[in-house]
Amino acid sequence: MLYLKLIILQVFWYFAIKSGANVFFPALALLLLITDFFLFFKQPNRQKYLIFSGVLILIGFFLDQSFHSLGAIEWGSQRYPFELLAVWIIFPCYYHDVFTKFMDRPSIAFIIGFIFGPFAYFSGGNINQMISINTTILNLLTLGIGWGSFFFTSVYFFKKYVLRG
Repeated sequence: MLYLKLIILQVFWYFAIKSGANVFFPALALLLLITDFFLFFKQPNRQKYLIFSGVLILIGFFLDQSFHSLGAIEWGSQRYPFELLAVWIIFPCYYHDVFTKFMDRPSIAFIIGFIFGPFAYFSGGNINQMISINTTILNLLTLGIGWGSFFFTSVYFFKKYVLRG
């Protein structure tokens, strides 16, 4: 069942980035998040998980806005792309059964975020022409350090606040 979940989330990511410039994909992402919550999240701290998810989505929005303000990523004249919002809405779905592998190894979480955060933007920019990454060394380092720090911190707080809270 976990593999099916991962396939569904990755297929959603692809289609949301490819053609998600409308409100349909954030709405579908919210439906996936709620479905994931009821099917997969079996911890007793369900309210804390919902709060964590909401905060994570907001942080993701501000992280993207920061990268955009620094010129590391671009998305044309849109205020904020629906496709990025959709991917942030489903991002909490990975924490309780996929990202738990990194909870006792925070340095690995930082490295994973440092490498795969910029890679996700780069991949998204290749799929969707409205999103682009400025591939200077400084911008890649900005994305890597931002994502590494974000992933390290979010995994730590999920473990401390949601799982052990």
